[in-house]
Amino acid sequence: MTYLDTSAVLALLTPEPGTALVVDAVGRATEDPLCVSAWTATEVASALGIKVRTRALSPTQATQVLRAFRSELRPACRMVAIVESDFAAAEALLERFELGLLTGDALHLAIARRLGAPLLTLDRRLAASAEVLGVEVVALG
Repeated sequence: MTYLDTSAVLALLTPEPGTALVVDAVGRATEDPLCVSAWTATEVASALGIKVRTRALSPTQATQVLRAFRSELRPACRMVAIVESDFAAAEALLERFELGLLTGDALHLAIARRLGAPLLTLDRRLAASAEVLGVEVVALG
């Protein structure tokens, strides 16, 4: 199983500098199921809101991307539960100040770590933290 963070999901749904890397990684993971969490879904909606506010996408485009996520990508992935221990693990990761993690990234990392799943991300800081913690990283650009 490979855990997709929000940067990977957005790269699959919108043109991003790392889109080709993520598409390639997903293509290579044909026997390895992809997974996302409810946190991924929450962050996708937030990121699309940012893209609308910065005029990178129109509201109509953002709505189309959100529909594609909900109707195509999300059903193609295994939805993994977030458990209470994921929040405690994320908090512990945030207390490792040298990692420089943001809250959402710490939660993604805690989930992937609990699952023992490689992390598909384009976020360099998250990838570096994952590697420090021994979590395999896929598709870093």
